[in-house]
Amino acid sequence: MSYPGNQVVSWFCLLFLLILLVGCVQGNGNGNTSSSVGHSSMAVSTPNTPQTGTRPPFVVSGASVWILFCADGWEKKKIYQADPYYTDAQGVKKPKRMYLYGHFWLQPDTGNLWQYTDNPDVQHCLDEAITTLHTVYHTTVCGVIGVAEGKGEWTPADVVSYTKRVVSTPGLLQPIVDQVKAHQYDCLVNDIEDGNAKNPQIFSTYEHLLKSQLSVPLGQTLLWKTEAVSGYWQRWEDWQTLSENADFFIVMALDHDSINDQPIPSSVVNLRWVKDIYTYLRSITDMFGKHPIEWELPAYYRLFVCKEQGVCDSQQGGIWDVSSGTDVEAQIAVALQSNAVAQNYLTDPRDPYIEYTNAAGKDAYLFIETAESSDTIARAVAQLNGSGCLSLSFWDNDSGQSLTRGWKGIEGDRAVALC
Repeated sequence: MSYPGNQVVSWFCLLFLLILLVGCVQGNGNGNTSSSVGHSSMAVSTPNTPQTGTRPPFVVSGASVWILFCADGWEKKKIYQADPYYTDAQGVKKPKRMYLYGHFWLQPDTGNLWQYTDNPDVQHCLDEAITTLHTVYHTTVCGVIGVAEGKGEWTPADVVSYTKRVVSTPGLLQPIVDQVKAHQYDCLVNDIEDGNAKNPQIFSTYEHLLKSQLSVPLGQTLLWKTEAVSGYWQRWEDWQTLSENADFFIVMALDHDSINDQPIPSSVVNLRWVKDIYTYLRSITDMFGKHPIEWELPAYYRLFVCKEQGVCDSQQGGIWDVSSGTDVEAQIAVALQSNAVAQNYLTDPRDPYIEYTNAAGKDAYLFIETAESSDTIARAVAQLNGSGCLSLSFWDNDSGQSLTRGWKGIEGDRAVALC
Protein backbone atom coordinates (compact mmCIF):
# COMPACT_ATOMS: atom_id res chain seq x y z
CA MET A 1 0.00 0.00 0.00
CA SER A 2 1.21 3.50 -0.82
CA TYR A 3 0.99 6.50 1.46
CA PRO A 4 1.27 10.16 0.40
CA GLY A 5 4.15 10.69 2.84
CA ASN A 6 6.13 7.83 1.38
CA GLN A 7 5.65 9.20 -2.16
CA VAL A 8 7.12 12.56 -1.11
CA VAL A 9 10.15 10.84 0.35
CA SER A 10 10.60 8.74 -2.82
CA TRP A 11 10.45 11.76 -5.11
CA PHE A 12 12.91 13.58 -2.87
CA CYS A 13 15.36 10.66 -3.06
CA LEU A 14 15.11 10.53 -6.86
CA LEU A 15 15.72 14.26 -7.12
CA PHE A 16 18.77 13.96 -4.87
CA LEU A 17 20.23 11.10 -6.96
CA LEU A 18 19.66 13.07 -10.16
CA ILE A 19 21.57 16.10 -8.79
CA LEU A 20 24.39 13.82 -7.67
CA LEU A 21 24.60 12.16 -11.10
CA VAL A 22 24.75 15.51 -12.93
CA GLY A 23 27.57 16.61 -10.64
CA CYS A 24 29.61 13.51 -11.48
CA VAL A 25 29.15 14.04 -15.22
CA GLN A 26 30.28 17.65 -14.93
CA GLY A 27 33.35 16.53 -12.99
CA ASN A 28 34.34 14.21 -15.83
CA GLY A 29 33.73 16.90 -18.41
CA ASN A 30 36.29 19.31 -16.99
CA GLY A 31 38.98 16.64 -16.92
CA ASN A 32 39.43 16.30 -13.14
CA THR A 33 38.81 12.58 -12.96
CA SER A 34 41.59 10.01 -13.14
CA SER A 35 41.63 7.01 -15.44
CA SER A 36 44.03 4.11 -15.98
CA VAL A 37 45.06 3.45 -19.56
CA GLY A 38 47.31 0.42 -19.86
CA HIS A 39 50.46 0.28 -22.02
CA SER A 40 48.81 -0.96 -25.17
CA SER A 41 49.68 -2.06 -28.69
CA MET A 42 46.64 -2.25 -30.89
CA ALA A 43 46.37 -3.94 -34.25
CA VAL A 44 45.29 -0.72 -35.94
CA SER A 45 43.93 -0.40 -39.45
CA THR A 46 44.23 3.38 -39.39
CA PRO A 47 46.92 5.44 -37.66
CA ASN A 48 46.58 7.19 -34.32
CA THR A 49 43.79 4.96 -33.03
CA PRO A 50 43.30 5.66 -29.30
CA GLN A 51 44.74 2.81 -27.28
CA THR A 52 42.77 1.85 -24.22
CA GLY A 53 42.62 -1.14 -21.93
CA THR A 54 44.60 -4.34 -22.48
CA ARG A 55 46.04 -4.41 -25.96
CA PRO A 56 45.29 -7.28 -28.33
CA PRO A 57 48.12 -9.07 -30.17
CA PHE A 58 49.79 -6.83 -32.73
CA VAL A 59 49.01 -7.75 -36.35
CA VAL A 60 51.88 -7.38 -38.79
CA SER A 61 51.13 -6.05 -42.27
CA GLY A 62 51.42 -8.53 -45.13
CA ALA A 63 53.81 -6.18 -46.94
CA SER A 64 56.15 -3.51 -45.59
CA VAL A 65 58.71 -1.08 -47.03
CA TRP A 66 62.01 0.05 -45.48
CA ILE A 67 63.41 3.53 -46.13
CA LEU A 68 66.93 4.16 -44.84
CA PHE A 69 67.45 7.74 -46.00
CA CYS A 70 64.33 9.85 -46.41
CA ALA A 71 65.74 12.22 -49.04
CA ASP A 72 66.82 9.31 -51.23
CA GLY A 73 64.16 6.66 -50.72
CA TRP A 74 61.11 8.87 -50.17
CA GLU A 75 61.77 12.12 -52.07
CA LYS A 76 64.07 11.04 -54.89
CA LYS A 77 63.39 7.37 -55.63
CA LYS A 78 59.82 7.41 -54.31
CA ILE A 79 60.03 3.71 -53.66
CA TYR A 80 56.92 3.66 -51.50
CA GLN A 81 54.84 5.91 -53.75
CA ALA A 82 55.73 3.78 -56.80
CA ASP A 83 53.97 0.69 -55.37
CA PRO A 84 52.12 1.54 -52.15
CA TYR A 85 49.52 -1.25 -52.09
CA TYR A 86 49.32 -5.04 -51.97
CA THR A 87 46.47 -7.56 -52.05
CA ASP A 88 45.99 -9.81 -49.05
CA ALA A 89 44.87 -13.45 -48.94
CA GLN A 90 41.20 -12.39 -48.97
CA GLY A 91 41.68 -10.25 -52.08
CA VAL A 92 41.53 -6.98 -50.15
CA LYS A 93 43.72 -4.12 -51.35
CA LYS A 94 45.77 -2.70 -48.46
CA PRO A 95 48.51 -0.10 -48.03
CA LYS A 96 51.97 -1.37 -47.22
CA ARG A 97 53.40 -0.50 -43.82
CA MET A 98 56.40 1.83 -43.56
CA TYR A 99 59.59 1.27 -41.56
CA LEU A 100 61.27 4.68 -41.50
CA TYR A 101 64.80 5.47 -40.32
CA GLY A 102 65.85 8.99 -39.33
CA HIS A 103 64.30 10.08 -36.05
CA PHE A 104 65.88 7.32 -33.99
CA TRP A 105 69.59 7.22 -34.83
CA LEU A 106 71.25 6.70 -31.45
CA GLN A 107 74.40 8.24 -30.03
CA PRO A 108 75.53 5.45 -27.68
CA ASP A 109 77.83 7.66 -25.60
CA THR A 110 74.89 9.69 -24.31
CA GLY A 111 71.76 7.80 -25.35
CA ASN A 112 70.59 10.93 -27.15
CA LEU A 113 69.25 10.99 -30.69
CA TRP A 114 70.72 12.69 -33.73
CA GLN A 115 69.47 16.22 -34.15
CA TYR A 116 68.84 17.86 -37.52
CA THR A 117 69.25 21.48 -36.49
CA ASP A 118 71.99 21.91 -39.10
CA ASN A 119 70.04 20.00 -41.74
CA PRO A 120 66.37 21.04 -41.60
CA ASP A 121 65.68 19.42 -44.98
CA VAL A 122 65.99 15.97 -43.39
CA GLN A 123 63.54 16.87 -40.65
CA HIS A 124 61.12 18.31 -43.22
CA CYS A 125 61.35 15.14 -45.33
CA LEU A 126 60.61 12.87 -42.35
CA ASP A 127 57.66 14.95 -41.21
CA GLU A 128 56.26 15.18 -44.74
CA ALA A 129 56.60 11.41 -45.20
CA ILE A 130 54.79 10.61 -41.94
CA THR A 131 51.96 13.04 -42.71
CA THR A 132 51.50 11.73 -46.25
CA LEU A 133 51.57 8.09 -45.15
CA HIS A 134 48.91 8.81 -42.53
CA THR A 135 46.60 11.08 -44.49
CA VAL A 136 46.98 9.91 -48.10
CA TYR A 137 47.79 6.21 -47.80
CA HIS A 138 46.15 5.64 -44.40
CA THR A 139 48.88 3.28 -43.30
CA THR A 140 50.92 2.78 -40.15
CA VAL A 141 54.45 4.14 -39.78
CA CYS A 142 57.07 2.50 -37.57
CA GLY A 143 60.14 4.47 -36.58
CA VAL A 144 63.38 2.45 -36.57
CA ILE A 145 66.06 2.62 -33.87
CA GLY A 146 69.54 2.27 -35.33
CA VAL A 147 73.21 2.75 -34.47
CA ALA A 148 75.69 3.66 -37.20
CA GLU A 149 78.59 1.22 -36.78
CA GLY A 150 81.73 1.09 -38.89
CA LYS A 151 84.89 3.00 -39.65
CA GLY A 152 84.72 6.38 -37.95
CA GLU A 153 81.37 5.48 -36.38
CA TRP A 154 80.31 3.62 -33.24
CA THR A 155 81.97 0.32 -32.30
CA PRO A 156 80.38 -2.86 -30.89
CA ALA A 157 81.90 -1.95 -27.51
CA ASP A 158 80.09 1.41 -27.62
CA VAL A 159 76.77 -0.35 -28.20
CA VAL A 160 77.36 -2.85 -25.38
CA SER A 161 78.28 -0.03 -23.00
CA TYR A 162 75.13 1.88 -23.95
CA THR A 163 72.75 -1.04 -23.35
CA LYS A 164 74.40 -1.70 -19.97
CA ARG A 165 73.89 1.91 -18.92
CA VAL A 166 70.23 1.80 -19.92
CA VAL A 167 69.67 -1.33 -17.85
CA SER A 168 71.07 0.46 -14.79
CA THR A 169 69.49 3.84 -15.70
CA PRO A 170 66.21 3.29 -17.64
CA GLY A 171 65.65 7.04 -17.83
CA LEU A 172 68.14 7.09 -20.72
CA LEU A 173 65.31 5.76 -22.89
CA GLN A 174 63.26 8.94 -22.44
CA PRO A 175 64.53 10.63 -25.65
CA ILE A 176 63.20 7.67 -27.65
CA VAL A 177 59.84 7.70 -25.88
CA ASP A 178 59.48 11.46 -26.39
CA GLN A 179 60.40 11.22 -30.07
CA VAL A 180 57.72 8.59 -30.72
CA LYS A 181 55.06 10.90 -29.27
CA ALA A 182 56.38 14.08 -30.86
CA HIS A 183 56.19 12.70 -34.41
CA GLN A 184 53.09 10.53 -34.00
CA TYR A 185 54.64 7.18 -34.87
CA ASP A 186 52.28 4.23 -34.76
CA CYS A 187 54.96 1.72 -33.78
CA LEU A 188 58.70 1.40 -33.21
CA VAL A 189 61.26 -1.19 -34.40
CA ASN A 190 64.49 -1.84 -32.51
CA ASP A 191 67.18 -2.49 -35.12
CA ILE A 192 70.23 -2.28 -32.86
CA GLU A 193 72.43 -5.03 -34.31
CA ASP A 194 75.12 -5.58 -31.70
CA GLY A 195 75.38 -6.64 -28.08
CA ASN A 196 77.17 -8.64 -25.40
CA ALA A 197 77.64 -12.24 -26.58
CA LYS A 198 78.69 -13.33 -23.08
CA ASN A 199 75.58 -11.88 -21.45
CA PRO A 200 72.67 -11.68 -23.93
CA GLN A 201 70.28 -11.02 -21.05
CA ILE A 202 71.48 -7.39 -21.06
CA PHE A 203 69.95 -6.79 -24.47
CA SER A 204 66.77 -8.66 -23.54
CA THR A 205 66.43 -6.48 -20.42
CA TYR A 206 67.03 -3.37 -22.54
CA GLU A 207 64.18 -4.49 -24.78
CA HIS A 208 61.91 -5.14 -21.80
CA LEU A 209 62.55 -1.67 -20.40
CA LEU A 210 61.93 -0.04 -23.77
CA LYS A 211 58.64 -1.86 -24.26
CA SER A 212 57.47 -0.95 -20.76
CA GLN A 213 57.91 2.77 -21.46
CA LEU A 214 56.32 2.90 -24.92
CA SER A 215 52.66 3.56 -25.64
CA VAL A 216 52.94 2.04 -29.14
CA PRO A 217 53.80 -1.49 -30.33
CA LEU A 218 57.47 -2.48 -30.30
CA GLY A 219 59.05 -4.67 -32.98
CA GLN A 220 62.46 -6.34 -32.87
CA THR A 221 64.68 -7.37 -35.78
CA LEU A 222 66.22 -10.83 -35.40
CA LEU A 223 69.59 -11.60 -36.94
CA TRP A 224 69.35 -15.00 -38.59
CA LYS A 225 70.02 -18.17 -36.63
CA THR A 226 70.05 -21.87 -37.39
CA GLU A 227 70.61 -24.90 -35.19
CA ALA A 228 73.94 -25.56 -36.90
CA VAL A 229 75.53 -22.11 -36.81
CA SER A 230 76.04 -19.66 -33.96
CA GLY A 231 78.59 -16.90 -34.44
CA TYR A 232 79.37 -14.28 -31.78
CA TRP A 233 77.01 -11.80 -33.36
CA GLN A 234 74.23 -14.35 -33.10
CA ARG A 235 74.79 -15.19 -29.43
CA TRP A 236 74.22 -11.67 -28.07
CA GLU A 237 70.61 -11.79 -29.25
CA ASP A 238 68.78 -14.54 -27.35
CA TRP A 239 65.48 -15.22 -29.10
CA GLN A 240 64.09 -17.13 -26.13
CA THR A 241 64.50 -14.33 -23.58
CA LEU A 242 63.42 -11.74 -26.16
CA SER A 243 60.13 -13.55 -26.78
CA GLU A 244 58.02 -11.63 -24.29
CA ASN A 245 59.83 -8.31 -24.65
CA ALA A 246 58.46 -7.19 -28.03
CA ASP A 247 55.08 -7.20 -29.76
CA PHE A 248 56.28 -8.49 -33.12
CA PHE A 249 59.51 -9.78 -34.69
CA ILE A 250 61.23 -9.40 -38.05
CA VAL A 251 63.46 -12.30 -39.10
CA MET A 252 66.34 -10.96 -41.18
CA ALA A 253 66.83 -13.72 -43.75
CA LEU A 254 69.86 -11.85 -45.11
CA ASP A 255 73.64 -12.27 -45.28
CA HIS A 256 73.76 -16.05 -45.55
CA ASP A 257 77.39 -15.66 -46.67
CA SER A 258 78.33 -14.41 -43.18
CA ILE A 259 78.30 -18.05 -42.06
CA ASN A 260 82.00 -18.03 -42.94
CA ASP A 261 84.37 -15.88 -40.85
CA GLN A 262 86.75 -15.78 -43.80
CA PRO A 263 84.62 -14.89 -46.83
CA ILE A 264 83.87 -17.71 -49.23
CA PRO A 265 81.58 -17.20 -52.24
CA SER A 266 78.05 -17.83 -51.04
CA SER A 267 74.55 -16.53 -51.66
CA VAL A 268 72.94 -13.72 -49.67
CA VAL A 269 69.94 -16.02 -49.16
CA ASN A 270 68.94 -19.43 -50.47
CA LEU A 271 66.06 -21.83 -50.13
CA ARG A 272 67.68 -24.50 -47.95
CA TRP A 273 69.06 -21.94 -45.52
CA VAL A 274 65.71 -20.19 -45.07
CA LYS A 275 64.18 -23.57 -44.20
CA ASP A 276 66.92 -24.02 -41.58
CA ILE A 277 66.08 -20.62 -40.07
CA TYR A 278 62.40 -21.57 -39.98
CA THR A 279 63.25 -24.80 -38.15
CA TYR A 280 65.19 -22.86 -35.53
CA LEU A 281 62.35 -20.36 -35.17
CA ARG A 282 59.89 -23.17 -34.48
CA SER A 283 62.11 -24.33 -31.59
CA ILE A 284 61.55 -21.00 -29.78
CA THR A 285 58.21 -22.01 -28.30
CA ASP A 286 57.56 -18.70 -26.53
CA MET A 287 57.92 -16.84 -29.82
CA PHE A 288 56.69 -19.09 -32.62
CA GLY A 289 52.93 -19.04 -32.89
CA LYS A 290 52.58 -16.52 -30.07
CA HIS A 291 53.82 -13.36 -31.76
CA PRO A 292 53.48 -12.00 -35.32
CA ILE A 293 56.56 -12.82 -37.38
CA GLU A 294 57.68 -10.99 -40.52
CA TRP A 295 60.35 -12.20 -42.96
CA GLU A 296 62.82 -9.70 -44.40
CA LEU A 297 64.47 -10.76 -47.65
CA PRO A 298 67.30 -9.16 -49.68
CA ALA A 299 67.06 -7.32 -52.98
CA TYR A 300 70.79 -6.61 -53.42
CA TYR A 301 73.81 -8.49 -54.77
CA ARG A 302 77.04 -9.81 -53.29
CA LEU A 303 80.20 -9.92 -55.42
CA PHE A 304 83.25 -12.05 -54.54
CA VAL A 305 86.50 -11.42 -56.43
CA CYS A 306 89.62 -13.51 -55.89
CA LYS A 307 92.34 -11.27 -54.46
CA GLU A 308 95.25 -13.55 -55.31
CA GLN A 309 94.64 -15.42 -58.52
CA GLY A 310 95.40 -19.12 -58.35
CA VAL A 311 94.88 -19.56 -54.60
CA CYS A 312 91.11 -19.07 -54.40
CA ASP A 313 88.61 -21.87 -54.25
CA SER A 314 84.89 -21.45 -53.71
CA GLN A 315 84.82 -24.46 -51.39
CA GLN A 316 88.22 -24.47 -49.68
CA GLY A 317 88.73 -20.77 -49.18
CA GLY A 318 91.33 -18.26 -50.29
CA ILE A 319 91.35 -14.51 -50.03
CA TRP A 320 88.28 -12.86 -51.50
CA ASP A 321 87.36 -9.22 -51.82
CA VAL A 322 83.67 -8.84 -51.05
CA SER A 323 81.37 -6.00 -52.10
CA SER A 324 77.63 -5.38 -52.15
CA GLY A 325 75.31 -3.05 -53.99
CA THR A 326 71.94 -2.53 -55.59
CA ASP A 327 72.90 -1.86 -59.23
CA VAL A 328 72.03 -5.49 -59.93
CA GLU A 329 71.33 -5.20 -63.65
CA ALA A 330 74.65 -3.43 -64.28
CA GLN A 331 76.56 -6.15 -62.42
CA ILE A 332 74.80 -8.90 -64.36
CA ALA A 333 75.67 -7.18 -67.64
CA VAL A 334 79.35 -6.99 -66.67
CA ALA A 335 79.41 -10.67 -65.72
CA LEU A 336 77.75 -11.84 -68.92
CA GLN A 337 80.11 -9.74 -71.07
CA SER A 338 83.03 -11.80 -69.80
CA ASN A 339 84.76 -14.08 -72.28
CA ALA A 340 84.95 -16.74 -69.59
CA VAL A 341 81.63 -17.47 -67.88
CA ALA A 342 82.28 -20.71 -66.02
CA GLN A 343 78.80 -21.10 -64.50
CA ASN A 344 75.59 -19.25 -65.30
CA TYR A 345 72.79 -20.07 -62.87
CA LEU A 346 71.01 -16.76 -63.35
CA THR A 347 67.69 -18.53 -63.96
CA ASP A 348 68.00 -20.94 -61.03
CA PRO A 349 65.05 -20.06 -58.75
CA ARG A 350 66.71 -21.65 -55.71
CA ASP A 351 70.12 -19.95 -55.72
CA PRO A 352 70.93 -17.70 -58.72
CA TYR A 353 74.56 -16.75 -59.37
CA ILE A 354 77.17 -16.30 -62.09
CA GLU A 355 80.78 -17.45 -61.93
CA TYR A 356 83.08 -15.67 -64.38
CA THR A 357 86.52 -14.23 -64.99
CA ASN A 358 86.55 -10.44 -64.70
CA ALA A 359 88.41 -7.92 -66.84
CA ALA A 360 91.46 -8.20 -64.59
CA GLY A 361 91.60 -11.94 -65.17
CA LYS A 362 90.42 -12.81 -61.65
CA ASP A 363 87.79 -15.33 -60.66
CA ALA A 364 84.53 -13.72 -59.59
CA TYR A 365 81.20 -14.88 -58.22
CA LEU A 366 78.11 -12.69 -58.47
CA PHE A 367 75.18 -13.73 -56.26
CA ILE A 368 71.87 -12.00 -56.94
CA GLU A 369 68.18 -12.38 -56.23
CA THR A 370 65.58 -12.45 -58.97
CA ALA A 371 61.80 -12.15 -58.95
CA GLU A 372 61.66 -15.93 -59.37
CA SER A 373 64.07 -16.73 -56.52
CA SER A 374 62.30 -14.36 -54.12
CA ASP A 375 58.96 -15.92 -55.03
CA THR A 376 60.43 -19.40 -54.51
CA ILE A 377 61.50 -18.50 -50.99
CA ALA A 378 58.18 -16.84 -50.21
CA ARG A 379 56.36 -19.95 -51.43
CA ALA A 380 58.51 -22.18 -49.25
CA VAL A 381 57.84 -20.13 -46.10
CA ALA A 382 54.13 -20.00 -46.97
CA GLN A 383 54.06 -23.80 -47.23
CA LEU A 384 55.86 -24.16 -43.92
CA ASN A 385 53.32 -21.79 -42.36
CA GLY A 386 50.51 -24.06 -43.46
CA SER A 387 47.20 -22.22 -43.18
CA GLY A 388 48.83 -19.09 -41.75
CA CYS A 389 49.33 -15.97 -43.83
CA LEU A 390 52.73 -14.49 -44.64
CA SER A 391 54.26 -11.11 -43.80
CA LEU A 392 57.16 -9.90 -45.97
CA SER A 393 59.50 -7.00 -46.53
CA PHE A 394 62.62 -6.47 -48.67
CA TRP A 395 65.86 -4.69 -47.91
CA ASP A 396 67.09 -2.83 -50.97
CA ASN A 397 68.95 0.22 -49.60
CA ASP A 398 66.45 2.69 -51.06
CA SER A 399 67.20 1.50 -54.59
CA GLY A 400 63.72 0.30 -55.51
CA GLN A 401 65.11 -3.11 -56.52
CA SER A 402 62.41 -4.77 -54.44
CA LEU A 403 59.82 -3.57 -56.96
CA THR A 404 61.32 -5.62 -59.81
CA ARG A 405 63.31 -8.29 -57.96
CA GLY A 406 61.19 -8.78 -54.87
CA TRP A 407 57.50 -8.05 -55.09
CA LYS A 408 57.12 -8.59 -58.83
CA GLY A 409 56.86 -12.38 -58.69
CA ILE A 410 55.16 -12.60 -55.30
CA GLU A 411 52.29 -10.21 -55.90
CA GLY A 412 50.87 -12.40 -58.67
CA ASP A 413 51.43 -15.72 -56.88
CA ARG A 414 48.23 -17.05 -55.32
CA ALA A 415 50.25 -19.64 -53.41
CA VAL A 416 51.71 -16.83 -51.29
CA ALA A 417 48.90 -15.67 -49.00
CA LEU A 418 49.88 -12.28 -47.60
CA CYS A 419 48.34 -11.17 -44.30
